[in-house]
Amino acid sequence: MINSMWSGVSGLRAHQTSMDVIGNDIANVNTVAFKQSDISFEDAFYNSMGSPTADTAGKQVGMGVNVGKITQDFTGGLLQSTGVPTNLGISGDGFFVLKDAAGLQTTYSRAGDFEFNYDSGADALNLRGPDGKYLYGTIGAASGSASSMIALPGDIQDMMISSSGQISYIDSTGSLVENAYTVDIATFPGETGLAQLGGNQYAETAASGQPDFDSTDHTIVQGYLENSNVDLAKEFTEMIVAERGFQANSRTVTTSDSMLQELLSLKR
Repeated sequence: MINSMWSGVSGLRAHQTSMDVIGNDIANVNTVAFKQSDISFEDAFYNSMGSPTADTAGKQVGMGVNVGKITQDFTGGLLQSTGVPTNLGISGDGFFVLKDAAGLQTTYSRAGDFEFNYDSGADALNLRGPDGKYLYGTIGAASGSASSMIALPGDIQDMMISSSGQISYIDSTGSLVENAYTVDIATFPGETGLAQLGGNQYAETAASGQPDFDSTDHTIVQGYLENSNVDLAKEFTEMIVAERGFQANSRTVTTSDSMLQELLSLKR
């Protein structure tokens, strides 16, 4: 009886976590390039009163439920036109490579809501995200391993980025300078193993593996941003399922409590 109560409590906790995941997904329905998460449960350990044999099924009673895993769905979101030339969207796999001003801390993101940041010391324009991290790439027309901060002359008239990431610009004299940089896109053998840092950024982990810059399974779209991939119909359906699961486990707790009260009343 007590075990059933604790099984119910484990169910309440698991379904509360499920609601936390759903609530976070819905809260970020309009967050640039946000990726929704999926949660799955697994049964907890078993109290064995008799192991299965060739002639019997055994006697094992489960002790509740645990959260099995919470994984992100990296399916691409729809690209929406913004008309801002410094906004970039990725169609396909991969992440932008971002680093801090010192170039020491590397993070990865699909949110391409960059803006020009003027470096007066170098008289250069950098592409910087809203969190202050800078977009990195490779000098020239060929992709590399994102070793150089994008730094264009401070007096350019216009900037163009090709679908494969080459950056060209119109300089102060009106001349076209082609392929000054290439925006590198990183992919990971196990992208679901990336650590979420907040601010639309991820960090490499042992589970994700090291970044690979050889993939060409992507297209960079200038003047567009990737929308969140949150599916509200799916989230609301899962919300109903989580609510019903929570209610059912609440009934397990209250019924176990009623049975316990009946047991205690036998001594009166």
